Amino acid sequence: MQQYDCIVIGGGAGGLTAAVYLARAGKKVCVLERDLPGGQLNIISQLENYPGFAQVTGPELAQSMTEQVKGLGAEIVTADVVRVDFSGAEKVVYTDVGEFAARGVVLATGAAAARLGIAREQELTGDGVSYCSTCDGRFYKGADVAVAGGTVKAIHDARYLSGLCNKVYVVSETALESDLATLSNVEVIENAEIVRLVGSPLSSVTVRAAAGERELAVSGVFVARGFTPFSAPFKDAVALDERGFITVDPVTMRTSAAGVYAVGDVIHKAYRQVVTAAGEGATAAHYLMKEIR
Repeated sequence: MQQYDCIVIGGGAGGLTAAVYLARAGKKVCVLERDLPGGQLNIISQLENYPGFAQVTGPELAQSMTEQVKGLGAEIVTADVVRVDFSGAEKVVYTDVGEFAARGVVLATGAAAARLGIAREQELTGDGVSYCSTCDGRFYKGADVAVAGGTVKAIHDARYLSGLCNKVYVVSETALESDLATLSNVEVIENAEIVRLVGSPLSSVTVRAAAGERELAVSGVFVARGFTPFSAPFKDAVALDERGFITVDPVTMRTSAAGVYAVGDVIHKAYRQVVTAAGEGATAAHYLMKEIR
């Protein structure tokens, strides 16, 4: 069993920031990441809302964060977490490459955005398909766009985009209760779904409803169908909400388990941004160090 002071599970912006603060405080830190360090940063084509960078690609920011973490002496290990035991003073993490133990743990495994599940969706991600209106909305200023989903997030996205875009279509799988009808440039299409993406870059979408199919000339689709957290290995170790997100103290980021904190998209929260995940990582590291010192 490999022994550390602190283990960070997940190498996205929140996890890497936590590792920076912990390593700078002289802790022996291991970051367990099942894929590329940086997490979902690696699929973001461009960022304009991360402080200090007028423009930066997600992979560039991920590489910079990774190099900083390694430069401070933290280890990054490629590993898939199978299960955990947080019941004792020593927290044990079981992975496909062995067992790891530490007095403190930060959970930063993220969440996956629910997809449309149609052809060419992955191909057009970053080239007409987005899962974050506040990240990418500015790139569609003055354009016609569609929001896909019947969630609260879809309503929020439509409101936000209505201030930037010429026209916003909201394509909802169900009847949508909202006040979007008061916005002159928003059109709600209920009991419908997007079934086809046309063009490279995106130039239009096909919408299917009970009355038949309709073509919408749009240059962007914002998918707002919710998120699925990567929290399965922790379901018996920390408290989760009804959707599987980890519940934390909003001040300290502490979970229901002593010595265990959680940050980023895996936690229950309203706003999911790279910069907020980084802030949560710094907060979690601060309070974790106070708990285990």
